[in-house]
Parts: sequence; C-alpha cells; structure tokens
Amino acid sequence: MGALAWLEGQAQSARPPASPKDSLPPIDSSITPFEGHQQTLLRLIAYHRPELDTLETQLRRWRDTLNQMMEIARYPKRLPFYVDSFRTVTSRIRAGSEAAYARLKDLYYEWLPHQYALMAVYTRYGELKVVHRLTPSVRETLAAYRAYLDRLITLNQQIAALWTDCDYLLLSKLK
Repeated sequence: MGALAWLEGQAQSARPPASPKDSLPPIDSSITPFEGHQQTLLRLIAYHRPELDTLETQLRRWRDTLNQMMEIARYPKRLPFYVDSFRTVTSRIRAGSEAAYARLKDLYYEWLPHQYALMAVYTRYGELKVVHRLTPSVRETLAAYRAYLDRLITLNQQIAALWTDCDYLLLSKLK
C-alpha cells in the first residue's frame, strides 16, 4: 500500500503544473456582469436625456434673448430707453444660467455611484479590443457615454458663453 501511494505521488509530481493561461475561463464566459453594467449606464444616460434637452432649450432661449439685447445695445441712442429692463433681464439670465450650471454639476455627480460599472465596461472594452473580439454592445455603450459627455461639455461651454455675455452687458453697456 505504501509503495502504491509513493508511485502516485511520483506520477503527480512528474506532470507539469497547469499554466495560468489554461486555468482562465473562455473570454465570453464572464460577459454577463458586464452586460448588466452596460444596461446600468444606458439607463442612466436615457434618464438624463430629457433633463439635458430641457437645459439645452433653455440655454438656446437665453442665447437668443441676449443676442437681441446685444444687437439693440449696438445703437447708443436707443440704449437709454432700455437700460433698466436690460439690467433686469440680464440679471435673470445670469441667475438662471448659474442654476443651470448647478443642475449640470448635479447630473455629472449622479455618475459617481456608477463609476465601478463605468470602469468595468471600459476594462471589458480594453480586454476585447486586445483580442480583436470587440462586441457591438460594448462599442455602442461607450459611444452613447461619449456622446453624453460631449453634450455635457457643450452645455457647459454654452453656459460659460452666456456668463461672458451677461458680464459684458452688465459691466460695460448697461452701466
């Protein structure tokens, strides 16, 4: 009995250990959790879309109002008739754009609890890209997220442009 156990031990030690590469699961076996993360990101983007549409519409309306006021302000003879109303409207636009900026920051900070899901999807993207097996769902999720970020950046730039024009009117033309 002892010799048999000794022979079994020798046979096991003669086999090479399994390489770590062979012990890894196939590449598609762990995709289920990442699909859940992708769905989480897509739901959050869809949830924010109406809010971003509203902000974009409001910013466009304020931009049109400011453009009209700046056009009138180009003619100094007509400006004294409108100074008080222009100050009021410009101050309201400035305050409203500050509220829009705060809301934009809130939308951005709503992503903080979902950073793990975002990192998981980006990691999966990198893994699949390295082995040339990138799936359309991962690509579409990241394209939607990039479009969302581009929209946030564009709205932020529009708010900054509104602030610049409001300050220009309030500090120079409407003094």
